[in-house]
Amino acid sequence: MVQTVEKEQILEQNLSLPALFFLDIDEKICYPLRQTIEEEKTMITEKKLLSNCGDCLVLDDSKDGQYQIKIQESEHFVIIFGGTAGHASFNFQHPNIAHYSKKIMEFKHYHPIRGKFWTNSAGIDMFFVIPSNKIYILPEKGYSYVQAEINGVKVSLNVSGGTTNGWTDYLGNIVHACVNMKIKDLKKIAEVAERGTSLEPIKTKELTEEDLKLWEEKASTYSKDIKKNKEKFYDMVTSGKHLKIILQNRFSDYKNGRAMEIIRGMKEIRNGNNIEWHDNKGRVKYIIARFDDCYTERRVKLNQINWLETIAEMKKDLTNIFYMI
Repeated sequence: MVQTVEKEQILEQNLSLPALFFLDIDEKICYPLRQTIEEEKTMITEKKLLSNCGDCLVLDDSKDGQYQIKIQESEHFVIIFGGTAGHASFNFQHPNIAHYSKKIMEFKHYHPIRGKFWTNSAGIDMFFVIPSNKIYILPEKGYSYVQAEINGVKVSLNVSGGTTNGWTDYLGNIVHACVNMKIKDLKKIAEVAERGTSLEPIKTKELTEEDLKLWEEKASTYSKDIKKNKEKFYDMVTSGKHLKIILQNRFSDYKNGRAMEIIRGMKEIRNGNNIEWHDNKGRVKYIIARFDDCYTERRVKLNQINWLETIAEMKKDLTNIFYMI
């Protein structure tokens, strides 16, 4: 759009001119009229059934913020939810779950000083087969985490994505979702899951012998028997018995360890209206141990210990326990 303004009007009103303008033969200045209307919103505002999305759902078609989801068309989608040892979801059972699989789950963390580091845990993958007409895609840009809703429960679907035509996520019919969800949410999702579809039977790769041993070590840490005997272990070491301590495979450089001291944190104790803090009375923080008959003591974190074998050693004939001086 072009607006023509008399030269005298420009001079009288001291109007500022844009960088690009031209002067016609009648000394009339022509310049582009500034756009005052905001760019129309192009983002969809309502959730949409996955079964109605076709092979591509465009959430935003604006020039600078284009975002779409490429979809593998399917009547059913396998949504995989995980649970780690120690969380209630680890033991969740439901007849509508199509398959269970043991897995060593890796988690990435960030520390302000140490930077990025990884931890792992024994986990269970639960495979839910959900009809596409029970899954809603939410109008939110997830950037490799498609935001969806299943039977009223919001979930994040972990997909691949990249900068194609703005940003494009690729949603296949087998996709991982959240880990350690609330039991009430898993129950609601299981309500709409189906069995006996063409996607069954679901086959997964078994853990290697080494990974299975690691999985059992980590899973056993949270069993009721281990929890009970860990407290007994702490009490015996505190009373002066230097019990044998066995570390997990990745810490196998240190062998023939003996627990020397249990280090606990502070504990809040109320005395009437007064609050007192007592050192070394709270939960166990770490264990001081000696290895290979060396008098140099090392700190051992609880998650470094193979509790399954350590407790088994403790249960042996206590009269044969060697006490270090």
